[in-house]
Amino acid sequence: MANTLNKFSEMCVKLPNNNTTQCIDKLKRFLSSNKDSYGSLVIITAKNKLLLKHDNRWYVHSRLPINLKDVEGAVTTIRSLDANIAITKNSIPNIWYSVYKSVTFSIADIIQKDGIRKKWSYIKRVAIPRSTPFFSFLLIALLIMYFVKKSIIAQIEFINEFEDLEDPKGVGSIF
Repeated sequence: MANTLNKFSEMCVKLPNNNTTQCIDKLKRFLSSNKDSYGSLVIITAKNKLLLKHDNRWYVHSRLPINLKDVEGAVTTIRSLDANIAITKNSIPNIWYSVYKSVTFSIADIIQKDGIRKKWSYIKRVAIPRSTPFFSFLLIALLIMYFVKKSIIAQIEFINEFEDLEDPKGVGSIF
C-alpha cells in the first residue's frame, strides 16, 4: 500500500499546478475507494505537521496492530511530498472467535451499539455479511438432512412392501 501511495503521490505532484493540498485530497479519495477486509490506519506527516490521517480499521481494540515500520525494507517516506508515512494494519482475527461471532449473528456486538440506526447499520454492514457463510452451510445441512430422511423413509416403505409381497397373509412360515 505504501508503494502505491508513493507512486500515486508522484503522479499527483507532477500535475500542472503542483498543488500539495490537491494531492492530499486525491490521496484521501484513493484511500477511501481502496478498502480491504480488516482496514488500515494511514498517517502522512511532513515537518511535524499532519497532512493526512485515514482510519478505516474494524475492531481496533480486539486485534493486534501490525506497523509498516516494523517490516524490513518497507517504504516509510513519500518522496514527492517530502513526507513520512505510517501504515498500521489489523492482524487477521482468531478464526474460532470469528466463527463463534458468525454463528451467533454477532448479537453481543449488536446489543452494545447505541440507538436503532447504529444497530441497523451494524447489522447490514457487519453481522449479515459475517453470518452469510454460516446461514449457507446451515441451509445446505438442512437440505441434506431432509433428503436423507426422505431416503430412509422410502427404504423403510420399500422393505415393508417387499415383506408384504413375501407373506401376503402375515401368517409366516413354520420353518
